[in-house]
Amino acid sequence: MIFKRFLIRVIILVILVAISGMLVVWSFSREGLMVARFTFVLIWLLLVAALIYYVTKTNRTLGTFLESLRYLDAVRTHKGKGKSFEDLDRLYNEIIGIIRKVEVDRETDRQYFRGIIDHTGAGILTFSESGDIEIINAAFKKLLGIKTLQNISALQVVSPQLPELLQKMKPGYQKLLRISVNNETVGLSLKAAEFRLQGKRIRLVSVQNIQHELEEEELDAWQKLIRVLTHEIMNSVTPVNSLTNTIIKLFESDGKQRDVKELDETILRNALEGLHSIEKRNKGLIGFVQSYRSLTRIHKPAFTYLSVEELFNRITALTGHELESQGIKLMVNIQAGFVNLNADEKLLEQVLINLVNNAVYALKDAQDPKIQLVARTDHDERFIEVRDNGAGIPEEAAGSIFVPFFTTKEEGSGIGLSLSRQIMRVHGGSISVRSKPGETVFTLRFPNA
Repeated sequence: MIFKRFLIRVIILVILVAISGMLVVWSFSREGLMVARFTFVLIWLLLVAALIYYVTKTNRTLGTFLESLRYLDAVRTHKGKGKSFEDLDRLYNEIIGIIRKVEVDRETDRQYFRGIIDHTGAGILTFSESGDIEIINAAFKKLLGIKTLQNISALQVVSPQLPELLQKMKPGYQKLLRISVNNETVGLSLKAAEFRLQGKRIRLVSVQNIQHELEEEELDAWQKLIRVLTHEIMNSVTPVNSLTNTIIKLFESDGKQRDVKELDETILRNALEGLHSIEKRNKGLIGFVQSYRSLTRIHKPAFTYLSVEELFNRITALTGHELESQGIKLMVNIQAGFVNLNADEKLLEQVLINLVNNAVYALKDAQDPKIQLVARTDHDERFIEVRDNGAGIPEEAAGSIFVPFFTTKEEGSGIGLSLSRQIMRVHGGSISVRSKPGETVFTLRFPNA
């Protein structure tokens, strides 16, 4: 509507300019029309000036509008512009009103968002590539015992490795960190995410105090370990004590040492058998202690890039004869693109052989027994899986299979899976299991090389 009015007025002015121009030309073609000629020229000039002024009003009005938008001011009105420009001013002011409302709503949302962040119990921190802080909430400051923070480099006073850890944490990964805050040890769980905002790479880190949970888990682990240790030690000590008492009775009578003449061959033979039994139990106890020591003395991994195909071929060669003798089929599946793996060759072989041996035990009563070695990738992580179609892990045992010395095997030591977990931890990865009747899958997770 506004543009239509403007166009009509411009057309009228152009027509009048054209008519007045024709009159000027006509007046110059006639003699004795000096006054008329002067009048027509003056009218033509005035109309041209009016047209130019009217058209340039739009530029001035737009300039005022854009200047007003810069500061979100109302467009200043001027009298004498005409109905079309009054409508234009009104439209401009409506647009500015909408923009102002959007700005107010955005600020309200920003304050609401900040209120939620400050209210949450988890610490929230966002920072740029240079480490400059974008957002930090009260919970984060409280957890780390700081008052202000401008750049994550200042977190060195809390923990020397913390700034580098925040910069290098991979999105989606979780990291546990113990630090001292106000002379008190605090266990923190850190998780990172990354996104781009207005062309800038922003990293978001959430922090939670899980000290209580860690203490609960630690206490539970100690209790389980103590139960197993007590069980194993008592299994050895009790028969040793009983045999010792029996042997003592062979050489004593009424609390006094028997005369050598009373010792016949039967007594000596029984005493010797008892001593052999004690020796056997002692060897078992020594072996148990050595197994315990092996859990705490894993050497530092010697990382090299291994061919996954060659690794699986070695496992097949090492276990193939036993699997064949028991009628177990071993299959290998390597996902395209999974070529190399950065790991310690000997330690990783130890883990895989242990898992294959466990699968063999699980398949002893299975029909058409199968073991499958799988190598696959998922985003930036790499996985190796050992699958079997055995009976599965009993539900009551599933939560304890990684506890040292816990075993469901009659002749098992109970350290294989515990040792495997330790090995995966020193690799920066993890081991997990899911099981149901007819399918058990042990999964080794490796971080991206």
